[in-house]
Amino acid sequence: MQDASTRRYRLGRMVFELGLAVREEFDWEALCTPILQRVAEITGDTAFFNLRSGHESICIARCEGGYPLKALTVEVGGRRPLCVSAGGAAMLAHMPQSEVDKVMHASASYLKRFDADRLQAIERLLAESRKLGYGYNSELIIPSVCAIGVAICNQAGEPIAAISVATIKSRLSGPRKQEVLDTLRRETRLGDSIEVR
Repeated sequence: MQDASTRRYRLGRMVFELGLAVREEFDWEALCTPILQRVAEITGDTAFFNLRSGHESICIARCEGGYPLKALTVEVGGRRPLCVSAGGAAMLAHMPQSEVDKVMHASASYLKRFDADRLQAIERLLAESRKLGYGYNSELIIPSVCAIGVAICNQAGEPIAAISVATIKSRLSGPRKQEVLDTLRRETRLGDSIEVR
């Protein structure tokens, strides 16, 4: 569709209709919403489901917990490079280095907006996440916000999605960090049973 006043083009109604046509086959939101609701209820914090799309992740769903301070770090429908979130880092941690290098190369134009300190923080996020086997961002990108993410892999072991929790630093440290990680791992396994993989 073309906007008459600006003469710019935007996606039209047909894109929405095409999305509805394939919804039954690819209804990720319906599959992941019950999982996110449980994670948000158990942790009290904001839970996210991100689907991999090439070198990026797309936030398919978000569920807010009951804790009054929210870490709404990405909107539903938001698209970002894998390297700038805990969920994306969790997926990268399950990829061979050659594939990670391709992802980083494809993300180069996005990363140009960051200063040297922020780029070093992203490198630390990825290195720490690879070592741990899950995504962990301890205030590396947004001050006072921490996030932890667990990848969901297909039957070939390739990461296709991630569930993550973002919250203020005090709620994702010490023993509570392990509790949140255990919750994410448990719910990811439940996701396997409904063929999210």
